[in-house]
Amino acid sequence: MPRTGRILVIDDEPGALKVTSTILKSDGHDVDVSLSPVEALRKMRETEFDCVLVDFRMPEMDGLEFLAAAREAKQMAPVIMLTAYATVKMAVEAMKRGAHNYLTKPVDFDELRILVEQAVERSQTQREIEQLRREVGERHSMVRVIGRGRKIQEVLRLVEMVADSDASVLIMGETGTGKGVVARAVHALSRRRERPFVQVDCAALPDTLLESELFGHERGAFTGAVKAREGRIERADGGTLFLDEIGNLPLELQAKLLRVLQESEFERVGGDRTLRVDVRILAATNVQLEQAVSEKRFREDLYYRLNVVPLRVPPLRERTEDIPLLAQHFLEACSKRNGKSIQSIAAPVMSAMMAYRWPGNVRELENMIERAVILATGPVLDSVGELASEQASPENAAEWEYDLPLKRLEQKVLERLERDYIAEMLRRYHGNVGLASRQSGITRRSLYEKMKLYGLKKEEFKRLL
Repeated sequence: MPRTGRILVIDDEPGALKVTSTILKSDGHDVDVSLSPVEALRKMRETEFDCVLVDFRMPEMDGLEFLAAAREAKQMAPVIMLTAYATVKMAVEAMKRGAHNYLTKPVDFDELRILVEQAVERSQTQREIEQLRREVGERHSMVRVIGRGRKIQEVLRLVEMVADSDASVLIMGETGTGKGVVARAVHALSRRRERPFVQVDCAALPDTLLESELFGHERGAFTGAVKAREGRIERADGGTLFLDEIGNLPLELQAKLLRVLQESEFERVGGDRTLRVDVRILAATNVQLEQAVSEKRFREDLYYRLNVVPLRVPPLRERTEDIPLLAQHFLEACSKRNGKSIQSIAAPVMSAMMAYRWPGNVRELENMIERAVILATGPVLDSVGELASEQASPENAAEWEYDLPLKRLEQKVLERLERDYIAEMLRRYHGNVGLASRQSGITRRSLYEKMKLYGLKKEEFKRLL
């Protein structure tokens, strides 16, 4: 269901004001109106609006002046400009300065509803991020576990349930899903939170160094060991040891780790003194450890000791409802880090991100946002590079006709991609061909031709408005 919100409509023409407000009220929005931009600014200081519609040409101030005054007063509700064709250029300039979008008069009410819905979504998403931040402050440092979707909320509920125990947790998920973030959340909510959180990436260190890094060594244990050194297990005493990519741990070290789990004791490399530790072990993997066990690459007894509480972190393609929250969070963090003042992400860019499959998951999203922020020149992020709505994946590849010549296969894949893209744009804009054309960069005539070619009818994508 589309979101409803609190809308402010500003227009010096009473008739236009009444029609616009009536349409929006019929969609369930709470609508306030004003004939004066000066009065509207006062209302914005007193009430938190989710979207503001303002006529570009008014006697007291034009759209650019209104936008500047609103931003100066730190009123950040998304602003949609209503403009005649003669002032479209100025409306585009307003978007560059931070307006959410613009509509030409006479207003297409289907388009109005869609743009208002997008603005409300953006505004309420931003408010949810702020609420999450407040909750983060109250619940220690679950700093970057962001999401309102069902799947990530299930993960967070399980995190809270197991955090205060000493049970080992095996965190499973694809690369880039945030397994390390979840591990830190478990530690942050546990009674060990004041003690060290020590992380070891088992895939990043060669086998010859990994043993010493984990268990420490005595002086003279090997060439270059000029003094004794404690390992990360000792450093984590009283706290949490997080073993990332545990599937890369060599078999000989698996036996030593099993002893730590079972007996809470070990010896340093080259030493004969038994050391005792109180450490909770969390592990993460992006591979199927059951298969590694069956292939004798991973000890079965260690697997069961680690897998007391299994916790799966879903890939980003399974939690697309969280993309706006994550994208806005990364936008703000990257903007601050790079000295930029980018406030929002353009609607077409967000649509493309929602359609993308994100093979690199949350990490790819963060990296893409940071790259886009570095290259951006205005207050709105209007490009993140090329994104495909469908990617070649193993399940898609199985459907390809490999007996075709390569050129013909490429043509079929591109045709399928184009059809899926157009269908997605029509779905997102509820069959509004004009808006889909404008946002996708395809002329209306070309879009109709492609819809006819692929058997797509706008009526199939419309909903009752």
